[in-house]
Order: sequence, then C-alpha cells, then structure tokens
Amino acid sequence: MEDVKKATDYDSPFQHGFQVPTSHQDPPGKQGDLPFEPINDKLPTEDGGWQTYKAAGKLHNKKALITGGDSGIGRSIAILYAMEGADSLIAYLPEEEEDAQETKRLVEKHGRSCYLLSTDLRKPDNCQKVVDTALQKLGRINILVNNAGYQMMQQDIVDISIEQWQKTFETNIYSFFYLSKFVVPHMKRGDTIINCASINAYIGRPDLLDYTSTKGGKSPSQRVFDFNKGTDLNNSHCLFHSRPSQPADG
Repeated sequence: MEDVKKATDYDSPFQHGFQVPTSHQDPPGKQGDLPFEPINDKLPTEDGGWQTYKAAGKLHNKKALITGGDSGIGRSIAILYAMEGADSLIAYLPEEEEDAQETKRLVEKHGRSCYLLSTDLRKPDNCQKVVDTALQKLGRINILVNNAGYQMMQQDIVDISIEQWQKTFETNIYSFFYLSKFVVPHMKRGDTIINCASINAYIGRPDLLDYTSTKGGKSPSQRVFDFNKGTDLNNSHCLFHSRPSQPADG
C-alpha cells in the first residue's frame, strides 16, 4: 500500500474544489452502497494529495466503545484507533449489519479486535446493554465515543413531524446522556469521553432545525459535564465534524 500519493497522480478528494459524488438512499443508508470508496485512514498533504496516517502506539491496549461505528466517522475512528493499538466494540442499527462486518474486517486487518452489537440507542435499557457487553468483551472501557446521530432535512418547521423531532432528540441527546451515565462509574483517571457535535451548533441550518438543536444542546452539556464529572475522569471532548461520506439523511 502506498504511503503518499500526489494530487497530480489522480483525482484526489483532498484537492480544492473536489466535488463528492452524490447518490440517494433510504435511511439509514449503507456505506457499502456508495458510488465511491470513502477514505478512512489517510490525511491530506499540502499539494492536495494524501498520505497514510502514521500511527505511533498512542492507544496501545486501550479499549473503546464507539457508537455508529459501522460507517462514516465511526468506521474511521475504529480503524484509526486500531492502528494506534486499541480494541473496540461498535454499536449500530440492525439494518447496518453489512457495513458493521466490513468495519470489523478493516479493524482486524490491523491486528486488533472489534466486537459488534446491533441495537437502538434511543432506549436506556439498550444503552445499558451496550455498556455491559463492552465491559464483558473488552474487560474495561477507556474511551467512549458518542458518535451515533440522526438527521433528516426539512425545509420548514411545519414539515417536521412530532415523530421526527422525538427521534432526533432521542438519538442525538438521550443516548449521549444514557451512555455517559452508564460508562462513567467504570472509568478511571485518564479515560476519555468524546462527543461528536457539529458546526451547525454555531451557524445553524434552517433545513436541520431539530438536528441543529440537538447539537447546540450537546456542546454546553459537555462543558457542564466537564465541571461536574468529579475527579475520576479527567478528559472529555466535544468533536466538531463534517461527514461527506454520509450514506443518507438519517
């Protein structure tokens, strides 16, 4: 596998002005059905090309619980963590089993373990099961990545159904609370909770009112959590991201 590729060698997705190919799928969407291969383990170079991520053993023998780990950002996190030496358990929806199996294969290619658990994180009992299973399979949880999220674009508030509003908050806010609550008692000093937020928390999106509201709620909640989590856990982060490889809204 090549470690570096110049932008002149091919149509690099890191080049200025690159247009990501689009396709349309029913939610939740499958990464395996995208018309292109998303990049999981490469970083841009100054000329618009890419270089393979250079691991340095920073997470040697760490154990991570990653929600939404079947595709997109979650898959990349699982792979990069494996490159750095971590094992993981990923949680995902039952409809995403094929993508999850591919994530497992890619993680194991780097010599680390990846356990799979399909469930609906909107329910607190399911979140407890995810934590319990991760502890059983991994032995401990050093890193919790609250990455799973739901969004569905609507042009006007009158177009947002009550069901959609509830689903967005249950997925993006409730699961973040449930999982953090259930994991913290098992964490030690130096362990980490990472919550994936969004630039929409600051700039807003008229067509993503419910999604933007949840991301706006997650950021201040993170700051309050930082103050109140006590002395056992001393690292938590809110990660802002874009997701050009999102298979479908939702």
